[in-house]
Amino acid sequence: MDFSKCNVYLYIDNSNLFIETQKFAAQKNELNLSQDKSCRVNVEKLLEKLLNGREFVQGTAYVSSYEDSSLPYKPMDNVWKIYKDRGLEVKEFDRSTWTGKEKKVDTTIVADAVEQIVLNQHEPHCIILVTGDSDMIPVKEKAKKYGHVLEIWAYEKAFAKVFQDNQDEMLKINYLDDIFYDIHFYERTWNLEKEIPEDRAILLT
Repeated sequence: MDFSKCNVYLYIDNSNLFIETQKFAAQKNELNLSQDKSCRVNVEKLLEKLLNGREFVQGTAYVSSYEDSSLPYKPMDNVWKIYKDRGLEVKEFDRSTWTGKEKKVDTTIVADAVEQIVLNQHEPHCIILVTGDSDMIPVKEKAKKYGHVLEIWAYEKAFAKVFQDNQDEMLKINYLDDIFYDIHFYERTWNLEKEIPEDRAILLT
């Protein structure tokens, strides 16, 4: 199947995307930090790059946030609105304040993607995953079984080796590293209407 012409089903692990983008930014800018938390993803440009002119059929963004009662707002509200405005369903998960991860996100992505693959087994499409986690292997297996092509986007360092070692004509690997400059920006200002969390400080100059 021609990757450039197929209709698209899209599944985005948003939290993983933002964290890995911040890690990549810190490394790229040679910062003495594991993550540059001022780095953001322009999701409009990201979606444009992912679809690349192809018809979008359906998609889901899996988003998560730390529960923080001190914040009167959700930091990612604007991002979620963009996803919804572009026709994606947004599924929200709580993140662990200890590990920063929520395993349920991966299992839900797999379940949703596999469901669509089976439902559309007589009309193959392109399944796009924005996560390189090895937990996505069942999606690869089902996509190949039912004739769907699978396109995976992730940063090279975050790609599970099992995908890199098992590429074939039905699997296309793409590195977010290659489009980093197109999809990122930096937020270095603070909206003074927002309440400052008790465990943080802001310096006015």
